Amino acid sequence: LVVGVSNARPVYLREVARIAYGARTPSQYVWFTPGAAAGTPDAAAATTTPMAGQSYPALTLTVTKKPGQNAVDV
Repeated sequence: LVVGVSNARPVYLREVARIAYGARTPSQYVWFTPGAAAGTPDAAAATTTPMAGQSYPALTLTVTKKPGQNAVDV
């Protein structure tokens, strides 16, 4: 996952953070359901545009700064 660019080179998440993988059984599930503002897609976008009222699986990503670090400088 590219999280930024430095000196015209991509900065990858693995270069600036410790990534922990887990295979735990989920205790909760997260869903995303677009509201009326999502609109109705036209035929060309029907395969990529979320439709209002339909639910989609979602992902929750938690990112924290290191203790003692200034969040503005990070």
